[in-house]
Order: sequence, then C-alpha cells, then structure tokens
Amino acid sequence: MKKKFCVILVVMLIFMCAFQPLQLLAKNDDDKVLKMATNSTFPPYEYVEDGKIVGIDVEIAEEISKRLGYELKIMDMEFNTIISSIESGKANIGLAGMTVTEEREKSVSFSTPYAKSVQQIIVTKNSDIKGLDDIKGKKIG
Repeated sequence: MKKKFCVILVVMLIFMCAFQPLQLLAKNDDDKVLKMATNSTFPPYEYVEDGKIVGIDVEIAEEISKRLGYELKIMDMEFNTIISSIESGKANIGLAGMTVTEEREKSVSFSTPYAKSVQQIIVTKNSDIKGLDDIKGKKIG
C-alpha cells in the first residue's frame, strides 16, 4: 500500500511540475493561505490520526501550498458542502476523494483524476452468484 501511495504521489508531483497552473488555485494573494475543504472520513485519502487530518489528499495539498509559498488551512466539513464552499469563496480547493461527475463539473473545475475506484463483490467458491445479473433482487451487506 505504501509503495502504491508513493507512486501516486510522485505521479502527481511530476504532473504539477510539468504544468504550472497552480497559481490559479490561490485566490487570496494577500493572505498567502490556501484553504482546503475536505471531509476527513475517507481513508486513505483523508482521515483523522492523533487529532490531525492526514492522508493522500492532505499530502497533495501540502505540496501545492509549499510550491505556492502559501500556508495550508484544512477545513473539515460535511462532504456535500465542499463544492458550495468553493463556489462561495470560503475554500480555494476541495480535496476529498471526490468522483468527477457531470453535475459537479457544472459548479467547479476538476484536475486530472489520480485514482480510480472500482467495486468488487466477493463470494464463496461454491456460490450461485457468478455475475451482476445474479444479485438482482438480493440484499447485499
């Protein structure tokens, strides 16, 4: 897991070095504070450890802030308020393991995705479930 995390982080850093649009993220030049909206309930992307919000998205935001010469302020909030916080100017960026959707793209701009999530169903070897059609009408827990 650590090796995969490091690879993802290195790829993001290379991407950020190749393209320098990071200045567009920082709207508060006077304050030199980059305000990150997140929801700290989605490990390994963001979670609370020893009373501090940590994770992959936090490390990415820390590197962006460092490159901009800004202080990072992390604001933990309900997931469904992150986009409105950006729209209202309360936050500059939102990092929260967020999936790009057409609806969300109407409100905010997204970076190139750096992770892809997939869902899996695990059953016993002798299960009657062989594919998605076999779970129709069943309760899954």
